[in-house]
Amino acid sequence: MMKVREVGILELDAVMEIERNAHLTPWTKLMFELGMQRGDTLLGVYIEKRLCGYAMLQKIVDEWHLHNIAVSPGLQGQGIGRRLITEMIELAKADNLMAILLEVRESNQAARHLYKKMGFVEDGIRPKYYTVPGEEREDAVLMSCLLYAEPDKL
Repeated sequence: MMKVREVGILELDAVMEIERNAHLTPWTKLMFELGMQRGDTLLGVYIEKRLCGYAMLQKIVDEWHLHNIAVSPGLQGQGIGRRLITEMIELAKADNLMAILLEVRESNQAARHLYKKMGFVEDGIRPKYYTVPGEEREDAVLMSCLLYAEPDKL
C-alpha cells in the first residue's frame, strides 16, 4: 500500500539514494537541506515504510513550484509518480493555491506524458536550461496545472 507524507530531515539519505540514481545532474544533500530550512515541502511516497519517490515544492505566493521530483528507477511505471502528483494537486487545492508550475527536460517524454495526463499543459520553452555532462545544454519545457479558475474569468 502506498502512503504519501512529508519527508523528514533525517530521511535525506534515502532521498539522496534515489536522487543519484534518477537524475543526470543530481542535487546535493545541502540543496535539499536548504530547501527544507526555508520551508519548502518535501513529499515522499512510501511502500511499507520504504521511500520510493519524492517531490520538492516551494510555495511562492499562491503557487507551488515543483523543483525536483523522482521515483526510484527500479520502481518506475508502477503508479508511484501518478500517486505523488495526485497528492500534490490535492494538497495544493486544500491550501487554496492557484497553480503548480514546473519545468522538465525536453527529452523526458515519459514525464511530460504523465504531467499532461494529470492536467498540466505546456506553456513554453526555457532554452538551454539543463546541463547534460559531456553534451550540449538541453531545453526545459515549462508546464503548469491551474487548480482554480481566475476570478475575473468566471
